[in-house]
Amino acid sequence: MEILEETVTLSEKRQYLTTRRRRDLANDLFIWALRSIALGAIALVLAVILIIIVKGAPAISIEFLTSPPTEGMTSGGIYPMIRGSVLLLTGTFLIALPLGILGGIIPYCGNPQHAAGGSRERLHRLLHVRRTN
Repeated sequence: MEILEETVTLSEKRQYLTTRRRRDLANDLFIWALRSIALGAIALVLAVILIIIVKGAPAISIEFLTSPPTEGMTSGGIYPMIRGSVLLLTGTFLIALPLGILGGIIPYCGNPQHAAGGSRERLHRLLHVRRTN
C-alpha cells in the first residue's frame, strides 16, 4: 500500500514539473515577444525622429519656431501650434495629477483592512511627512 502511494506521489510530482516547465517556457516566450515588439517600436520611433532631424534641420530656425503662419498656412512659422500643444499638455497635467493622486488615496482610506480609526485619521497618517533631524 505504501509503495502505491509513493508511486502516485512521484507521478503527480512529474506531472507538476512538466506542467511547470511548460508554463515557464510559455512565459519566457511571451516576455521575449513583448520585448521584441517594444524594441521594434522604439527603433521605429528613433528612425522617424532621425529622418525628421536629417531632412528638416536646414528648415528649422528661430524665426520658423517663433513666427505665426502666413499666406493661408502655407508658409511662415509654427509658434501658435507649439503654444497650443504646451497649453493642452498643461491642462491635461492639471486635470490628471489630482485625479491620479485621489485615485490612490481614496481606495486606501476607504479600505477597512488598513489601520483602525476613521478615514480622516488614515488620510492624515498617509499624508504626514516626518522630519528627520
